[in-house]
Amino acid sequence: MQVRQQGNCAVKGRISRPREPVCPKPGRASPNRSSSRFSLSVASAFATSLASAFLVLALPTMASAHEPGAHVHGVAELRVSIDGGELEIALESPLDNMLGFEHAPRTDEQRAAVRTMAAKLRQAQTLFTPTAGAQCALASVQLASAALPADLLGEPKPAAPDAAQDEDGHADLDATFSWRCTAPEQLKGMDVGLIQAFPGVRKLNVQVVGPKGQSATMLSPAKRMVIW
Repeated sequence: MQVRQQGNCAVKGRISRPREPVCPKPGRASPNRSSSRFSLSVASAFATSLASAFLVLALPTMASAHEPGAHVHGVAELRVSIDGGELEIALESPLDNMLGFEHAPRTDEQRAAVRTMAAKLRQAQTLFTPTAGAQCALASVQLASAALPADLLGEPKPAAPDAAQDEDGHADLDATFSWRCTAPEQLKGMDVGLIQAFPGVRKLNVQVVGPKGQSATMLSPAKRMVIW
């Protein structure tokens, strides 16, 4: 008995009497083909894992841009709280929106700009107009910024000097406006003129917490009314 090769098949029998070639059974993959399929599977799994990892890393970055309190020039945050006859409005804005710079004032002109900004904010009844029937009266205004001296904002000087502001660092302005309303059941909303008074604010994200629950809206130069 002799075996000779014919193409990819082995032929059994005597050389003088050829026999039918014996070929691999259908359905059984050759080693080379199996190896190729394994390599493709590994490559596909690696690509999927890489894409997933990129998405996980990118999500926090994308989300942070929309988080309340994020430092974005042109955008400010307004939080409104109604508790019985107490109406509190908290403003958080990049200082650049209000002044055009985000550092301690260095010139007389910049110091004058800070005083003008503070005076506007302290006249809060010209910036915020609650429902007239609620008979709300402005009770207090508090202003604060890590980059600005308290006396320029009209606040008492702190016991310790303000921390130095980094030359290229960001700085915010925080303002709290407190109102007392004698007919709070009539308080349905308010008109907000902050964007018109400070053109550097182009978008105002508003969050409201009141007797009817929580709500949110966005104000722009074309929209200035908050209803709750």
